[in-house]
Parts: sequence; structure tokens; C-alpha cells
Amino acid sequence: MSNSFRAAAEGLPKITRRSVMGGIAAIPAALAPGAAFASPEDIGPSPRRAATELDPLLDLIERYRAGCDAYQCGSRGNRDDEALDALADVTYSPPMRDIEEWTRPAVSRQGATAALRLVLTEIGDFPQSGMLPPLLNAALAYLEAEA
Repeated sequence: MSNSFRAAAEGLPKITRRSVMGGIAAIPAALAPGAAFASPEDIGPSPRRAATELDPLLDLIERYRAGCDAYQCGSRGNRDDEALDALADVTYSPPMRDIEEWTRPAVSRQGATAALRLVLTEIGDFPQSGMLPPLLNAALAYLEAEA
């Protein structure tokens, strides 16, 4: 599915996932000047890491979010469309495509919750996102199996 969505009215610029994320990247990531960012490796093992190893959907969602963060960091100040497309291709696009093709249920409560949280984010920013149906189906299948 294309990352582009038609503008609601004629004459408005085309809104793409990349342009929205680039705009977000222009917002300072920290309010304090000179703030440093730590990588997940610097912080140490995540208490949720065990859950992601057991739930491939949760792992995929975390890879997507990490890819979005990497895109935002890498796109700051860059207005070259080809470079931004290439950056998207190596950051958030691969896990996004995998989520769009996802057909299995979440296997943990954390995975179902992460799927629903991502749906809430996506539906506000990209209501036509191809990730919405697979995420909702995965969460619902988990909840139905638990009932």
C-alpha cells in the first residue's frame, strides 16, 4: 500500500507518511539544549524484552517504532526527496510492510495491547493506513482466544 494519501480538497499538497514524519523530526526531540540521546543498548535490557521474544507481533511493532524514531533522527534538516525515500526504505518501511501483511494473532497480552496502541496512533495520523486491519485482527484474535 502506498504511503501517500489524497488530500481532502483539491489544491492541497499531497500528504505522505514521510512528509509527516519529516515534519515531526523538525520538532526538537528534547526541550533542553544539548540533550543527549541514549540508544537502547546504553540503557540496558528492557524488562519487556522477554515478552517480545515470545510475541513476534510485539517485536515487529517495536521494530516499526524504532524505525520511525531512526527516520525522524536521520531526516532532520534533510529535504532531498530521494534521500528521504532511501532513509524510509531502511528504517520504518520494512517493518511497516510486514505489519501490513500480518495474518496471525498476537500471542501475548502485551502484543495485543501494543497492536491497539499503534492503531490509536495510526488512525489519528494516517486513517487509511494498511496496518490498521492486521493490527486490529491480531489483537481481536488474541482477546477472543483468551475469552
